[in-house]
Amino acid sequence: MLDRDDEVYDFGRRLRALREEQRLSQAKAAKKVGVSKNSLYRYENNLQEPTFSTLVRFAVCYHTSLDYLAGLDNAAVVTVQGLSPEKKKLVCDFMRCFVEGQAADK
Repeated sequence: MLDRDDEVYDFGRRLRALREEQRLSQAKAAKKVGVSKNSLYRYENNLQEPTFSTLVRFAVCYHTSLDYLAGLDNAAVVTVQGLSPEKKKLVCDFMRCFVEGQAADK
């Protein structure tokens, strides 16, 4: 959920941030998702809303959840699919230490 009551959710900004995090141009991201570059531009600028099936393709492409895309959840998703069991354990151990460190800082 959003942290502050006065914060307004911006789908386009979130979509653009996800694309930029993966260092994808609009053209490459549009091709990967299966939409036109013009459509992606309109989604990122809140001029058009994507269909449900397009939202699912964005979630898969950007390795995130539909809840995150829709602004219902602000939790980032870390995928470990394709990693070896050893690397998965390292990622999980790091995240556990990081989260515990955050709690200790409060």
